[in-house]
Amino acid sequence: MRSLALLAAIGTTAACTASSDAAYTCMESLLSGAITVHWKLSADETSMSVMAVSTGSGYLGLGFGTSMSSSTGAIIAQDGSAPALHDINGRTRPQLATSDSVGYTDLSQMRAGGTTTVKFTRPTQGLSLSQATMITAYHLTSETLVYHTARTPFTAQLNASPPTPSSTNASPPTTPPPRAATPPPTAESAPAPGGCTQSTLKGGSEEYACEVEMGGGAGMHFGGAVRGQGRKVALAMEGTGSYSLAWPENAGLMAPASALVVEDSNVRRVRITGKSSAAIANDNSVLPDIEDVAVTTVNGKRVLSFRIAEAQTSRRGAHQTQQDDNDVVNFNWAANPGPLGYHGTDRGSKTVDFATGTAIAVVVVPSNVKTHAIVMSLLWGILAPCGVLVKRFGPLCMPGKVPYFTHSGVMLVVLLATTVAGALAFSDMHGSSAHQKLGATVVAVMWVQVLLAAGKAVLMGGNESAAKYVGVGHAVLGSVLHIVAVAQMLVGVRDYNDRYPGDGLADDIQWAVIAFLVAFVVANVAGFALKSSGKQKDEKGTQPTQTRQ
Repeated sequence: MRSLALLAAIGTTAACTASSDAAYTCMESLLSGAITVHWKLSADETSMSVMAVSTGSGYLGLGFGTSMSSSTGAIIAQDGSAPALHDINGRTRPQLATSDSVGYTDLSQMRAGGTTTVKFTRPTQGLSLSQATMITAYHLTSETLVYHTARTPFTAQLNASPPTPSSTNASPPTTPPPRAATPPPTAESAPAPGGCTQSTLKGGSEEYACEVEMGGGAGMHFGGAVRGQGRKVALAMEGTGSYSLAWPENAGLMAPASALVVEDSNVRRVRITGKSSAAIANDNSVLPDIEDVAVTTVNGKRVLSFRIAEAQTSRRGAHQTQQDDNDVVNFNWAANPGPLGYHGTDRGSKTVDFATGTAIAVVVVPSNVKTHAIVMSLLWGILAPCGVLVKRFGPLCMPGKVPYFTHSGVMLVVLLATTVAGALAFSDMHGSSAHQKLGATVVAVMWVQVLLAAGKAVLMGGNESAAKYVGVGHAVLGSVLHIVAVAQMLVGVRDYNDRYPGDGLADDIQWAVIAFLVAFVVANVAGFALKSSGKQKDEKGTQPTQTRQ
């Protein structure tokens, strides 16, 4: 398992973003808000207090070090127990620390409202007050230590302070809606820390305080929660077609989920149990806590309005999975220009915090995509090159037809496994990716290679000349195919990083494959040299000896 790592530059100036928590001075939001780090330096600068908050109910790790793969006494909160100290050495699994060499105090963790929070105080001895390197990682759902969901670089300026507010800025309203974030006085002014962007939805029968962008040309508007009534929410959508707003059972995963689907001016409740259209069914019993659902038109925009009723222990809806109340809600969205159908890449997941008026994107790598990436890398980065080496240089050390049959068996495994692994990730591409199209071409050419190999075997019995030409074609096409497959993997790395930013798996695969292919080239050079040397010896050994007269 790769090490926990999170390192991000806050800058070198003496200013920082003011913390939304009064107990801390500064804060920095990372990975589109998936992780937020708050800190405060003591008056004598001998200690610092830190609070790290991550989205989801999984583990959260944070430590200090000079590199992403080295930290002594990193804090990892998992399994709902007290945070434990771990030592990170390289990309292997972190090990429990035998002692507290840092001197942590007030160490605690909490899971509530769809987030994981870790707090602690530590001495500043050994840290740079202007550039303290923190390393951390988190997982969205797993409470046990597994491969992390995301990471990013982070360097904190401990002695920074928030800028002094301008005296020309207007004060926020003195009577904000209950439990809602305070909007800024004007749409042009930036929201205060912990505040929200003022709603632009005007002209309807309802007034809303805050607005967050959902995606697909839609914005979510909401006000405060009213005791006994809940919270009113509106989704203003651009254009026509269908739009799905879903409450997933697991943050970031498209299924299973329950959703409201808007088509033209109609709305229906559906249950989503899979990724195909057959797995979407009308079900009026879903989302029992979502009430007063309606579709209207306001200033030329379709508006889906609904009310999230107060959370009741006896009747919680799917949208409250892993949440304590209605302040933090996980949403999936999908837009389509026509009727409800495949959305392509116009979809996403966001966690909306109604209390602070913020929304953060949730990125989860599907397990089938991750499996596809790993399997393809092993097949084309290691197994296929080994099959080529056995065929080319196996005769130097293997008897008879052993190299031929070994090569055939290895490449057949590569062919079949590539076909299966390609189909495994096809459901997440649906023909929309250049990587997927190029991959389909590679698989098709591989089957042509099988036919050429079979043709050569048939011709060997009667037409040696034709068999030779077919063999040359097989060898040349195989070399070209391998080059294209490697390029295809690099295209896949690019697509992976674009779709799942913050996940380092693709980068690790890329460098591992490049390293092995360098070794493959070196092995080829050495093999050809050895083969050439063997031929020269054979030629010398077969020369007739001169008899002295």
